[in-house]
Amino acid sequence: MVDAENNIVMTDPIVSSNSQSPDTVLYHETQPYRELPPVLLLVVVSAIAGWGLLIWTVIMGRPLGQLELPTWLGIVLGLGFGVAIPALFLWTRMETFVYPDRVTINTGLSGKHTFDYDHVVAVEMRDSNLRDDYSNRTVGTKENTRIAYAVNSLQGTQLILGDGQFVLIGSKKPEELTKAIDAAWQVDTISNVT
Repeated sequence: MVDAENNIVMTDPIVSSNSQSPDTVLYHETQPYRELPPVLLLVVVSAIAGWGLLIWTVIMGRPLGQLELPTWLGIVLGLGFGVAIPALFLWTRMETFVYPDRVTINTGLSGKHTFDYDHVVAVEMRDSNLRDDYSNRTVGTKENTRIAYAVNSLQGTQLILGDGQFVLIGSKKPEELTKAIDAAWQVDTISNVT
């Protein structure tokens, strides 16, 4: 199944995990950060500031208050804020891949995170009370047992790991993500037992 509007691709996990290699993608979802309103606001403000700096200091040749800004620095800062930062945030996205033996999340910002099914003890869909369970209340604590990977979603799939850690994977279509992970996890668990 392909959902081009939401960048979601899904195959049958039971058939695929028995007959495909571990690198076969059973489910793939892309969530662009540009859908997040604060990021969009940051991009707009950055672009305006960057182009304003270019026009003010380089083209018009005016100082920034008491600061005489060298032309090369005005160009570097202006292009950095006006082009590089907006391009980075408009291009950055979180991608979730479900494989026959693992789930991989590429956040685009903090790197790639892989969770092998060998360490998963339960898979469940979450669509309520996420802010209560996955909030910033763990900031400053020694050990964080709840980690959420989400862009602009208050729903997703929760993996419960053997070490007591809870991992939430945000999704636009949590039912499909949960179904794909749960089916692949069950097939992997059964194949490891036999």
